[in-house]
Amino acid sequence: MRNKSYLGSEITSPSTLDIVNIDQVRDFIRVDEDAADNGLLTLMRYAAKGCAESYTNRILLSSTAKAYYSDFEDTLYLPYGKATAITHIKYYDSTNTLQTISSANYTLVSHGALSPYIVFDSDYSFPSIGDHPLPIQVTFTAGYSTADDVPPAIVLGILNLISDFYDNRTMMTHGVISDKLRMVFNPYKVFSI
Repeated sequence: MRNKSYLGSEITSPSTLDIVNIDQVRDFIRVDEDAADNGLLTLMRYAAKGCAESYTNRILLSSTAKAYYSDFEDTLYLPYGKATAITHIKYYDSTNTLQTISSANYTLVSHGALSPYIVFDSDYSFPSIGDHPLPIQVTFTAGYSTADDVPPAIVLGILNLISDFYDNRTMMTHGVISDKLRMVFNPYKVFSI
């Protein structure tokens, strides 16, 4: 499933949504409301979300990302799991001018546990690309639309991580995802392209 031409990717506009809120965290870890803990619990929420995204190689909530390729291929695989839209595919032509490919020339395929990918129409002729370090750029939206769309197992895994962070704040003997959490996250893991 790898593209030989894949160069890398970046998240250009991360989601501002939360997968779990402070009240859900407090209920799960069974702590009373204390404003002094809010900052710590918020930090732990972000850290747990980051751990889940890193472990599963997914963007969990709707964000904008870019993937870079050195050459065109019939199929371009996208990183980060669930992709919901392609904003555009741009390339540097032989004069190093940035051009946009019409969306009529390709289709986004994104479903289930498979890595999302772009398929170009069979009659599409790939243009010549210029001498640019990142000649082909795909801008797309990845992740679940709302927190309610995130699979419950991932939400439970994030809550368990927060609980572990809270109970073991020094991280001296912990700090690695436990086997229990691996079982929760494994079904959602997307392998790097």
